[in-house]
Amino acid sequence: MVVGWAIEGLGGWADHTVAPALKQAKNTKLVGVVSRDLAKAQKFAKYHEITNAYDNLGALLNNKDVNAIYVATPNSLHADSVVAAAQRGIHVMCAVAMAVTEEDCVKMVDACKKYNVRLGVDFQTRWHPAFRALKQTIADGTIGQVVTARVQLSSAGAQYRPRQAWRVPNDGVDGDNIMPRTGGGPAHPDAWQRNLAMRGAGVLSGRGMFGTDMLRFLFGDFTEVSAISNVATAPRNQETFVVASVAFKNGVVANYDSADSTPFPDNSVTVYGTKGTAIATGLQTSHADGTLEVKTDKGRLFREFFGYNMYQDEFEAFNECIATGKDPDPSGVDGWRERQMTLAIRESAVKGTAVKVKI
Repeated sequence: MVVGWAIEGLGGWADHTVAPALKQAKNTKLVGVVSRDLAKAQKFAKYHEITNAYDNLGALLNNKDVNAIYVATPNSLHADSVVAAAQRGIHVMCAVAMAVTEEDCVKMVDACKKYNVRLGVDFQTRWHPAFRALKQTIADGTIGQVVTARVQLSSAGAQYRPRQAWRVPNDGVDGDNIMPRTGGGPAHPDAWQRNLAMRGAGVLSGRGMFGTDMLRFLFGDFTEVSAISNVATAPRNQETFVVASVAFKNGVVANYDSADSTPFPDNSVTVYGTKGTAIATGLQTSHADGTLEVKTDKGRLFREFFGYNMYQDEFEAFNECIATGKDPDPSGVDGWRERQMTLAIRESAVKGTAVKVKI
């Protein structure tokens, strides 16, 4: 079965990552795009050799060739698009953060369940080979019972990143855009990311959320968080750094830290078990190079991973879920739980006390 995909929201992320991955994925055909600006949609479609361009989501969803849609609009707008797609029987992959509020997360999950469509969220780092290998190492008991762990994921900062232009020329910043057209620096003053009501958090709705999701990917549901951040004093109450301890149902306690600008960050996960230690590196959103080092009393194992396309793997796995009816990995529930953790971390940092979470 060839799955017909569409994209809503045509900013840099859709241009340089989503569209190319969909075009490379097996059993996939990119059949339509939609933006508030029809000229922009047409320009995007022409560049990526897509037949249909729209300025109205309803018109795109009425296209019988569309089986699934990638929603890449601002976070606060995701819920309406997901519900509209579900009502038409169209499966959804949602960009992250999934939503701003838990209420919207629940609305999205319930709608997709009601209309029997698959709902996935784009935490593509779950498909990073180093971290899938790390999860298997934990599961097979190589390092024994997990005692504690540390997840670190930060941005290097604009001065440490190469600048690059988006491949589709951008005429300015609007609701579709993810970053200014030059890339590599802070968001444009008018970009939606500067609006807390549209974004929902600071670094925890940026690179940092891939670290919080990684915690759940490895250790499951959590029960309590205790955090320190600058959420109360940061511009627009969007935290630029956070340090947290997270307690999980299985007894693991993990430490997590993330910041908007940390020169040469580790971007790694270290897991300490009763029989050894495992360290995975390369926790990044842009590519899937990395390493896995496992140290036990039997010796040291070191593996390197290069050139994997985690986005292609993610889309192909989602296509399979459409065919089989299985829940995607990560699913809409995973997106919801990650937002629960983010909101609990922000609450803990403001109140200066631990926050318990009911799952």
